[in-house]
Parts: sequence; C-alpha cells; structure tokens
Amino acid sequence: MSYNGVESTFDRIHANSLHKAGYLGKDILIAFYDVDRINFERTELKHTVLPGREILAGVEGHATQMALIAAGAVNTQGNIGIAPQAKISSDPLDEHLIKIVSNSILGRNLLAAQYTMPPGGVSPGVFLNPPDPAVVDNIYVIIAGNSGPGVNTNMGFGIPDNYYPVHGNIIVTVAVDENNRITTTSSSCGIKTHLFCIAVPSPGPTSPTAPIVSGAIALLMEAVPGRPLNQYVHAILNTATPLPDSSPNETGVGLLNVEAAWNYLRANP
Repeated sequence: MSYNGVESTFDRIHANSLHKAGYLGKDILIAFYDVDRINFERTELKHTVLPGREILAGVEGHATQMALIAAGAVNTQGNIGIAPQAKISSDPLDEHLIKIVSNSILGRNLLAAQYTMPPGGVSPGVFLNPPDPAVVDNIYVIIAGNSGPGVNTNMGFGIPDNYYPVHGNIIVTVAVDENNRITTTSSSCGIKTHLFCIAVPSPGPTSPTAPIVSGAIALLMEAVPGRPLNQYVHAILNTATPLPDSSPNETGVGLLNVEAAWNYLRANP
C-alpha cells in the first residue's frame, strides 16, 4: 500500500515485481527541490539520510509527504514508498549536491533529481537558463502542474524546444484517476512536452506523480545498474501502457509500467 492513498498504485504501475525480486532502490539518491524541508526525524525517513549527515527536523508539509511516497519505510498502516531503500537530499543550499540557478536545479553527483511544486503551484518561468552540460548527470522528474486539463495548462516550464531530443534526461508527469483519465486538477502533458510526459496514478493533485516516477527510476537503476541515464528515461517512455481513451496531449506516452521498463532494459543491453 503506497503513501499517496492509492492502494493499487504498485499494481497499476507494476512495481511489485521489482520489489519481489529484491530491488528497493538501494542507495540511489533522489534530490527534492520543494517548497519546504523534509522532516527526517520521521521514523519512516531516517534511513534515507545520507551517510555522515545529521538527521534534521523539518515540517510535516509537502516535501515530507513527497519523500514518503518516494522512499518511506513501511509504517504501522502498511504503507511503503516506491523505493524504500533510496537516499534523499532536500537542502537546496547544499552546494555539494544541488546548485540553484534561475529557479532551476543543476545537480552535482546526483543519480535522480526531482522537482515538485505545492498543490496549486505555478510553473517556474525558467527550467534551464542557460543550459548547462552538468544537467546530463541527472534525471529530472517534473510535474505538469495543477491547473486542470487543457491544451494550454502546461506551458513547458521554459524547457528549450530541443532539450529532450539532445539530452533525453527529463520526464514530465500527469495524474490519472482509477479509470486512467486525467484528473480534474492535473495539468495536461501539452503539445510541447507530450513526447516525454507520462501518466501516473494519483488520487487528485499531480504532486505525488513525481516521487512515484523518481522511485521507479531508483528501482530500475538498482536492478539494471550502470546505464547512461537517458536509457532509463527512454525505457520508461517507450514501455508505457497506451491509454487509447486519452489523447497524447493529455496523458503523453501512456501509463507508467515499471516492470515493462525493467524488461526492456534487460533485453537491450
């Protein structure tokens, strides 16, 4: 049972098979750029602290909930994160990990990076300005937003038109309901980003979709280590389950299917 309130999330994205095979995202780093600090004093998150780092208190806010979805240990209610053995960083001022430039993150020594916004948040005007070669050292998972479905609700975050074809290390996420329809709060993939946009189960807001995908990437990185980062992104986007009742401008390439991505990577060394 996942922390985002959807008991069937693991089944719907086919993550259970990797868990059963023993892959839990061990020591893969997920960095959060969020509106508040993660509460690492939570019992379910203490294991995610990087070696040698102090266990810091935060708030029971947005970032803490996102961290639980990505990497929370099992709790008394039976909830567990997608990658419960991953590591987490959430300090945007930590120059050893993350450098903030023009409302964006340029990671340093990260394996997976996540950008989430609060419910009702607006898209940053600039994603990468100017583009930096260091960004290829990370994978960026960015929510489409919470402006509701529609052609113009996802404005592209300032992502340059040629960014994905050149770097291939970014995924945009949208939320779909139990019927695989885009939720009433989730922004659509949009014309500009639909080729690298994926649908993810979420009960309403789009925010949980980013930690779910980040956790899924962590599972794949442990299960099939050492690949160029864009191969993990390519595998996820090319194995999504098609959603014929939705348009690509709404739900992008389809529904996240972690098991299919795992099989794809193993079949394409």
